[in-house]
Amino acid sequence: WSEEPKKFEWKEGDFVYIPPYSIHQHFNSDSEKQARLLITTSRIPKALGFDWHEQVENAPGYEE
Repeated sequence: WSEEPKKFEWKEGDFVYIPPYSIHQHFNSDSEKQARLLITTSRIPKALGFDWHEQVENAPGYEE
């Protein structure tokens, strides 16, 4: 694996697979359209105690 960050453009209807435990970020470059992100995970790592999520910062416009 390269230490250099890589950028992959994605668009409506794309399916993106990110390997487990890979450091990554998602960005929506279209400020006019919202992006919907669906994330699924396996229950096995959760059962082993490896269930974590770190939110570095909130997305612009995010409201709790």
